Amino acid sequence: MLDLPKELDGLEKRTTPSQATAAWGAPARIILRCGTKDRGPTSDPCTTVGEVDWVSTEESETKWRMTAYGRVPGIEVNLDTEHVSSSNVAEALAEAVKNVPAEKKCQEAPR
Repeated sequence: MLDLPKELDGLEKRTTPSQATAAWGAPARIILRCGTKDRGPTSDPCTTVGEVDWVSTEESETKWRMTAYGRVPGIEVNLDTEHVSSSNVAEALAEAVKNVPAEKKCQEAPR
């Protein structure tokens, strides 16, 4: 949590009332939670950005959830994709997320 960037995709980090959370923007366009449960195997797309495997789930047309796959404690990021780019956010968070060791990696789809 201490290594999270002060700015993400042009949005300033703000204080939150909950431990193990971070938010950027006012209103919050990016919300990070640390300590989430391992989501286990999934058919959702997994992309590696900056040595971090991210599983992305579309919650609605403009809301996405990205989960750092295989990391304990789990790290989840909720995005408003109408205002921020998921790839910019994943790249900017990679350095901080890498501090949580990966216990497993995403597997490539069979060819």
